[in-house]
Amino acid sequence: MIKPGVHGLTTAFEFLDETRNRVNVMLHDAGDNADFGPDRINSNQELTILQKAVAVVNWATNSKGTQLADYVFRNSPKRLHFIDPADIKKRKNF
Repeated sequence: MIKPGVHGLTTAFEFLDETRNRVNVMLHDAGDNADFGPDRINSNQELTILQKAVAVVNWATNSKGTQLADYVFRNSPKRLHFIDPADIKKRKNF
């Protein structure tokens, strides 16, 4: 979920490298990722999703990334948790 009514977009290209192996290049617009916090998780359906494996990605580009990770991990204590911080150099702006 990005934001009600605003969908993220991904375009994937597949190329052959110099050894004829397939290589994927993905372009992505995450939508409103910079301000995605726990306040965006507000329905029972969304909370039910947390009872599966939980991944927080692009933490460094989200000013509420720490609050989001804390919230979703606390609400899924017995599930598998993943975090992908992305490029942490961007975090210095928050």
